[in-house]
Amino acid sequence: MMNNYEQLHLAMGQMPALVGGKLCLDFVNTVEPRGGLDLEESVLATRRDYLADYTKLLAWSILAHIVTEKDAVNLLNEAQCHDQLAHEALTLRELLYSIFYKIAKNQEPTEQELGALQQAYLNELSKARLAKIEGHFTWQWSSESKDLASLTRPIVQSAIELLREGESKRLKVCPGVPGDPLACAWLFYDESKNRSRHWCSMQDCGSAVKARRLTERRRADRKRG
Repeated sequence: MMNNYEQLHLAMGQMPALVGGKLCLDFVNTVEPRGGLDLEESVLATRRDYLADYTKLLAWSILAHIVTEKDAVNLLNEAQCHDQLAHEALTLRELLYSIFYKIAKNQEPTEQELGALQQAYLNELSKARLAKIEGHFTWQWSSESKDLASLTRPIVQSAIELLREGESKRLKVCPGVPGDPLACAWLFYDESKNRSRHWCSMQDCGSAVKARRLTERRRADRKRG
């Protein structure tokens, strides 16, 4: 039987690439393919959830530089309600996906969605204290507090920052590969100069689309020949 350290390392090797450009977007891109919103239950069951349990949530958090391996092992050892902790994190994930997907599609998030994110942010601020660091006052959280909040806090902060300071036109939905049963629908922040980025990753969806186009051109050439 593997120990917690070995379980974490195994899970880390199965995590998706961090291609969102923002921490909160990398977090929502942990379901493959996404497919968009309002999917039927039968469709949801066909997708891969990279954060299906607490161990995988911690493994992803290590790769996202939210928590160290040492702290992740300690969290795994100490957690008493793994399933509940993972459920709370995934509830946040789906909330953020809905908000940013709608913005990317030029739609308005609901008041309930924005209110839920606001409450999550206020909950985090209630645990912080004002501290003067290098001549400036800022919010500071106890470094000794390593719990679920230490995993989701940076994600919530990233989401608020993206809402307040990001350019909505740079927030995009990956179209995936035409003809696939479900679109990739991962979210990414396009920081290219001319906002010309089209896919979540050229190594994944981008290369798959180009390969399919090449195959189609060859088929067309053979028919003409």
